[in-house]
Amino acid sequence: ADGVQGIPGNNGTNGADGVPVRRYGRTITSLSTVDNIGVVGFYTSVAVGAGGNPIISYWDVGSDALKVAACTNPTCTAATLSTVDDTGDVGWDTSITIGADANPIISYYDFTSRALKVAACTNPTCNPTASPATLSTVDTGNVGEYTSITIGADANPIISYYYDDGSGGALKVAKLTRTSWTPNTWE
Repeated sequence: ADGVQGIPGNNGTNGADGVPVRRYGRTITSLSTVDNIGVVGFYTSVAVGAGGNPIISYWDVGSDALKVAACTNPTCTAATLSTVDDTGDVGWDTSITIGADANPIISYYDFTSRALKVAACTNPTCNPTASPATLSTVDTGNVGEYTSITIGADANPIISYYYDDGSGGALKVAKLTRTSWTPNTWE
């Protein structure tokens, strides 16, 4: 029936009745499974990277690792999966943005160290085979959960995050500046 919302189903963008599924006034044009190896997909964040393709940061529970899915097309029907950091239990509460150099920058929580970390990718897909990301600890001492990252007017990252100060928590902000653009080093 024209103008009737489809009934959700398992056959892609159409509902079980063949009518496109609509959510919040929008038609879903593409649904894709990007990674289904093990228990993955926690604490996701997405940005639009090189060529207009999505790049997604997330936590791989089974590997306790920060991973990235670099989509090879705008609807993300295919992606290159990479492990960015797997030292300890890392990759919680990810947030991703694209830096001035067109490479992804990811803030995330290191559960093992109870610290805020940042991964500055050295290529647009964050592929460690091409060149590994620069991993840095930004703050320590029961900090770094619930991160959010953006790029400031000066082209440097700004990260907001939670600090467990023992009395109910606090909001912190870290403004990063690069000491040089090559290699990625942060002050």
